[in-house]
Amino acid sequence: MPVFHTKTIESILEPVAQQVSRLVILHEESADDGDLMPDLSKPVQIVKSAVDNLVNVGHETCSTSTDDLLRNEMPQVLVRVNQASALLIDAAQMLKYEPCSIKGRQMLIEGARYILQGISALLLTFDESEVRKIGIVCQHVLNHLAHVEKIETIEQLVDFVKVSVKNLTPILTRMSKEVDLRTTELTHVIHRQLLTRSLEQVKTLTPLLISSINVYVTSKHTGDNIFDSIHFYLALYIIIIVGGHCIVESIENRDYVINKMSDELGEIIRILQLTTIDDVLLNEFDEDEQHNLKKLLKTLGNRLYQAKNWLSNSQALGGTLAERSLRMVLDDLRTHITEHCLDEKQADILMQKVDAISQMMNRLLQLRAQSKGDNSEGASLSRNISQQLDDLYQSLEDTINLLRYTSDYQRPATTVNGKVDQAKRWLSQPDLDQFGFGM
Repeated sequence: MPVFHTKTIESILEPVAQQVSRLVILHEESADDGDLMPDLSKPVQIVKSAVDNLVNVGHETCSTSTDDLLRNEMPQVLVRVNQASALLIDAAQMLKYEPCSIKGRQMLIEGARYILQGISALLLTFDESEVRKIGIVCQHVLNHLAHVEKIETIEQLVDFVKVSVKNLTPILTRMSKEVDLRTTELTHVIHRQLLTRSLEQVKTLTPLLISSINVYVTSKHTGDNIFDSIHFYLALYIIIIVGGHCIVESIENRDYVINKMSDELGEIIRILQLTTIDDVLLNEFDEDEQHNLKKLLKTLGNRLYQAKNWLSNSQALGGTLAERSLRMVLDDLRTHITEHCLDEKQADILMQKVDAISQMMNRLLQLRAQSKGDNSEGASLSRNISQQLDDLYQSLEDTINLLRYTSDYQRPATTVNGKVDQAKRWLSQPDLDQFGFGM
């Protein structure tokens, strides 16, 4: 398994790591044999030159970047790297004149370790900034999707198609290009596969988005025109019996496409931020007790953006896509928490959180229906629901992690790491009934 999550970080850090490792080996060999420490001036200078180049690039990046987070974090990291480099130089100087110096050896090891940590932090800070850039592009696409639900007339549809060609298509093209480039940069195969799969889904769904809106607007337009051509009661009968069914189906189809695209975009943003295999929360081939909860966690995370946009808009009423999709997630959570939470106490806590959010949403909808969504109670409810959603997400993630630990006892591990983990558990508590696993 690769140590670094991108090829760029690997290509930069690997040579430095080799040089630092050489210093450590020289230290260990001299310590084991009781020999004097050799002159380290040359290898330390090689490390310093590499560090200086990276620091210069870091300063240039910082001065030209528009990323406020990078501009805030990078200088602190550069200071740490420079301090580590200076510590290494001082250690080499001390050992040159006092080859047996214990303090010099300690400084050498600390300097080597701090340099690796500092350079890793520097590269990760830059990499996170690059990921944020791609995330912003994905967010622009999500912002365009938020307007789709407002399209009710053919004129609005025509305007949207024009805007789509002018704005959405270039953004999608840019997003696709940047995600593709990021995919080739990643060293973990599963991260590449997940990104590729979600991006392909977005590409497939994009033409379906326009089609689904067209079907909805056409169905609604046809239903509206019936009133202009025939008797009121006959028109009402046709809409209820015939047209109503089509309109409901077209709404469901449109909502499905929007939600699916939003979920896949959210998944792209999530995968972009991963750095290790352990961070991959959902394994599509893992049909265990956690599987449905993991899927719900991912869906909840993807829907939070829509939900918070709905909460922040005091004029947004019930029945919108964001409100309906969040309700569906909460209803699914009620079902799966009961079925799949092994810990009854934890299940009760999660259910209480879900019920509390639902009750607050009901009250908020009442206020907004009365045009009171922007009063003090409505604003407070919006903030509280937003905070409670974040809390629910964290609690659900904690529950899944707990399930992952406890359910490991119920089946033999299939990987070397898993078997080692089970063996360690058995060794630490051999008297505990662990179903024979780990022995």
